[in-house]
Amino acid sequence: ASDSITASSTNTQIFTSTTSSGNAGPLSLTASDITAERALIYADTRGSGQGGTVNVTGSGSIVLSNGAVISSSAFGSGNGGNVSVSAPIVNVNRGNIKSTTEFGSGGNAGNVSVSAGSVAVTNGVIASEVDGTGQGGNVTVTASAGSVIVSNFGLISSDAGLLSNYDGETVTVTASDSIVVSNNGEIRSITLSNTNAGNVSVSAPTVTVDGGSIRSTSNCFLG
Repeated sequence: ASDSITASSTNTQIFTSTTSSGNAGPLSLTASDITAERALIYADTRGSGQGGTVNVTGSGSIVLSNGAVISSSAFGSGNGGNVSVSAPIVNVNRGNIKSTTEFGSGGNAGNVSVSAGSVAVTNGVIASEVDGTGQGGNVTVTASAGSVIVSNFGLISSDAGLLSNYDGETVTVTASDSIVVSNNGEIRSITLSNTNAGNVSVSAPTVTVDGGSIRSTSNCFLG
């Protein structure tokens, strides 16, 4: 553990990877405060081996900005690992927390879990995204001591692309205080093919949608 971790360069990468049948190792970061700006924190698989899990834990805050990414990706036939982010304050401002399968891959995406006191997603993304033939992951966002705010084109989603053979996965957003989706923010599960979209569950004492949306939609591309 460390007092703080700051990664603030496009050249900064913290990762585990496999390009063969061997599995990638887990990636774990723990500190009081973790700040990433333009940096990449990820685990991926480019072969048949399994991608590593990604666990990022802060006792104070985790802030992602200006293209910073915490992710797990599958480029080959292996499955991507789960992504877990936990801190009292999680702020995703033009950053990404996600699991993905890339075009041409056959692996499945991992689950994405964000657990915090409060969560803000401003023009950023918390998502599972499938561009290959595999299955997406569930996305769970929990604010146990405050609000989840999704605004200014912010997105919490599980999306399955045209090539996926599977139904969409579940998106669950829970807050002890309130959930606010505004200014083109969105909470969703969608598929672009003829498979079924996943369930979207939103739970809080107060849920406000003001210029945003909460939806589960299939056949988005096919109409």
